[in-house]
Amino acid sequence: MNRSQRTITLLACASLAACGGDGGGGTTLPPAPIVLQVVSGDQQAGYPGMALREPLVVKATQGGAAAASVAISFIVSEGT
Repeated sequence: MNRSQRTITLLACASLAACGGDGGGGTTLPPAPIVLQVVSGDQQAGYPGMALREPLVVKATQGGAAAASVAISFIVSEGT
């Protein structure tokens, strides 16, 4: 192995070592997904333009704990 090959090999090893998992800027796992669970108010029927009898209530969790600052929008769709 000549000098330039050794230099390239050492630089490659140093680069790989810098990518280690010590929390110093390497790759990180994505956050756990947010899961929505119906608490109450589903299975209601109503007329267009009229409020339903009960509010629609869902629980948002992330990693098993309550998720903070989650915006949830409900969209009316046709159904039976």
